[in-house]
Parts: sequence; C-alpha cells; structure tokens
Amino acid sequence: MAKFQYSKAISDSFKLIFSNLYVLVPQLLVSLIGFISIPFYLRMFDFGENFDISSMGSFVPSIILVAISSIILTNVSYGWTLALIGKIVKKGKADLFKEFKSGLRKGLVYFLTTLIALSVFFVGALVFMVLFIIIEMVSSFIPILGVLLTILSVIAVIAAIVAFILAFMYLTSVIALENFGAVKSVKLSYIHFKSNKSHSLALLLIIILFSIIVSLICLVVFYAILFIFAGSVSDEAILAYMIENPVKYSFVSFFSNLPNIAVVVWSFAFVTIAYVRKKKTKK
Repeated sequence: MAKFQYSKAISDSFKLIFSNLYVLVPQLLVSLIGFISIPFYLRMFDFGENFDISSMGSFVPSIILVAISSIILTNVSYGWTLALIGKIVKKGKADLFKEFKSGLRKGLVYFLTTLIALSVFFVGALVFMVLFIIIEMVSSFIPILGVLLTILSVIAVIAAIVAFILAFMYLTSVIALENFGAVKSVKLSYIHFKSNKSHSLALLLIIILFSIIVSLICLVVFYAILFIFAGSVSDEAILAYMIENPVKYSFVSFFSNLPNIAVVVWSFAFVTIAYVRKKKTKK
C-alpha cells in the first residue's frame, strides 16, 4: 500500500493552479464585481459626513438585495471553481466555459451543504449554551466544581469546533469530483473524515499555516499601500479615505486580496487531490 505524501500533494496542488490559471477566474470575477460595486454601495447608502444612523431603516430593501446578490454570486463562483478543479483532477484539463453549466448545479449543492453545516453548527451552539447555563447554576452552589466544569466545557467546545470543521472539510472535494446531492455529499465527507482523522487534522493544519502566512502578507501590503495614500493606518483615517476615495480604496482592497483568493482556490485543489490519493492508498 502506497504511503500518502503530503509534500507531493502540496506541490501538485500548486502546480494545478499555476498550470491552469483559469481556475482563478470565477473567484476573480466575483471579487472584481465587488470592487466595481463598492462606490455604488457607498452612494446608495449615502455614507458621508451627513450620514444619519437613524436612516438605516430605509436601506433595508437595498441591504437585502445586496446580500442575496452576494450569496448567489459567491455560490456560483464556488460551484464553477469546484467544477474546474474536479475536471482537472480527473482528466488533467478543463474548459472554463463548458464547466460553467456544471458549476451552477455544484454551486447549488454547495449552498445547500452550507445550510446543513450551519444548521448543525447552530444546534451544537445551542447545546453548549444550555450546558454553560447549567454550569453557571452549579458554580453558584459549588464554585470549585463550576470552575472545573467550565475548563472541561471550553476544551469540549474547541474539540467540537475542530471536529465540525474536519467533518465538513471534504465537501468541496466530493462536490468537485461527483454529482451527488447535498445530503449524500455531507455523508461522504463525514465518512472520509471518520476513516482518516489524523490525516484530516494534518491537512487542516497545513491549510491554516498557508492561510495565516498569506493573510499576513496581504494585510501588510494593504496597510502599506493605504499608508502611502492616506498617510495613516488608523481606523478613522482608513474610514475617511474609503468614503472620500471609494474607487481608490476598492482598487487597493481588490489587489491586496488577490493572494487570499489564490489560497482559497489552492485549498480546494489541495484537499481534492488529497481526497483522491488517500482513497487510493487505502485500496
């Protein structure tokens, strides 16, 4: 049985991205739409020196419209990206425009699986809220026991969050490679995680490491550019610059965020490659 090679999975996933740069197009398009839309949003919501927070009620329909549009565009772009990655992993190449139709269905499945994940998260959060209320009641009678239970509960919350992330981590891989519905995709993701717990944790840590490094780089670049234009990186100066120069601010935000976009797409490719190869090593 062949041993899974993490370094090769990392290098091959980067190779997949850099050899097929068109896989970045869906995410770039959505980001570009957001970039173009920021000045429009600022004018629509009338942000400025005379902005009145009490008038926010009149913006509710616009806010809802923006939120719905963002959700649709985000899920379509994710579905399209996953369709491209799935095709490349299976066939070695993909057609950007041919995969758009497949991406629409995958985007819908991605959206539905997100709803399932959120439902599980909120149920879990509710359970822990009740648990902490009980612990607080116990603490009022037996303080030492309450402290011990609080520590154990915090550990349990952290463990539950990690398990939650890992259980749903392979959703993008299943969606990219298969054409199953939301429920079966969730089930397959959980089954793969259950059979590869330590492996899944290793993949998550690798993704977190790369994400932190790239996020820090993006943050430094973002503030460095803003400092050049605004002369300060304080929250007040950045807000003032955003309101006074929405186009320039959008431009800075868009380009400083490009590495983060690339890492998101890379993480999809990395986990998908790892998913396929780990299944093969178990045969």
